[in-house]
Amino acid sequence: MGLDWPAVGAGVAWGVGYLALLSVPVFSALRWAAVPLVLASGLLAGAAAGGLARHDDDEAGGRHGFTAGLLTGTCFAVGFWVALSTPGFSVGVFHGFNYLLATSAGRVGVIATHGPLVVSALAVLGGATVAGLGYLAGREAPRRGADAGFVEP
Repeated sequence: MGLDWPAVGAGVAWGVGYLALLSVPVFSALRWAAVPLVLASGLLAGAAAGGLARHDDDEAGGRHGFTAGLLTGTCFAVGFWVALSTPGFSVGVFHGFNYLLATSAGRVGVIATHGPLVVSALAVLGGATVAGLGYLAGREAPRRGADAGFVEP
């Protein structure tokens, strides 16, 4: 019934590593296309954790995927908030998000008047979405029939 923490750790490593890859300046030109790319970190973390978890019941993959997605989503939310709240700090896909918010401020009044609150809300919403996608991927990973496992030394 407990969590297989090495599987969760592997899922978080995949998800956070993928987010770090998206922070490379090559991805700075992405705008709306960055949204599904970032949310895919939850799918990656959840699938890795759910596929590697030792399964004692039908929902073990979902629990492991959710936990890995929650930790990856927390890393995303913190990174998103820091990147958009610190001037000149946004790189990679976070630069694209910063650009979208800055150009939308003139059209959507709430962004101009409540910028920090909007950034915080988007960070929490994005982190929660990553966690939810982690659950879905973790739940489905064991059902795909792949016998994933750790390499024994």
